[in-house]
Amino acid sequence: MAGIMNFRILTDFIWTGGQPDEEQISKLQEQGVTTIVNIAPYDERYSIEDEPGLVKSLGMNYHHHPVDFSRPTLNDYAVVKNIVKQYPDERIFIHCAANYRVSVFLANFAVDELGWTVKRRDDFIGGVWDLNGFFVWSSFHNELARSIERDIS
Repeated sequence: MAGIMNFRILTDFIWTGGQPDEEQISKLQEQGVTTIVNIAPYDERYSIEDEPGLVKSLGMNYHHHPVDFSRPTLNDYAVVKNIVKQYPDERIFIHCAANYRVSVFLANFAVDELGWTVKRRDDFIGGVWDLNGFFVWSSFHNELARSIERDIS
């Protein structure tokens, strides 16, 4: 969707991106998005002051699970996964500040739940950002991937 940083479509029902502004949230609703999930902590530099109120005023569901960029956890992934699974046949938009956190979570979700290959997962993440420059996230991604592989086996 135009203007949303690192906007990506994972499936027909799962869209991702960076922080949308008020107008972009309205356009998402017009395009059939029924739920907004925000995993970024509130930050006045980029967050919408009352995102929950705006989303709810448009008749959409809103979930906020702030993920600390310096300390992502497997529990954070489990929470986001469970939120996504609540809406299997509805279009949802999941965002953080720049789609960095979300791309790692959802690309691994796609392996875990949608049958994506590891190459497709890595290409998806690589299309958004390079994990090599972020030790915390490359380590977390490896830990998450190993936990998913154990669950799939």
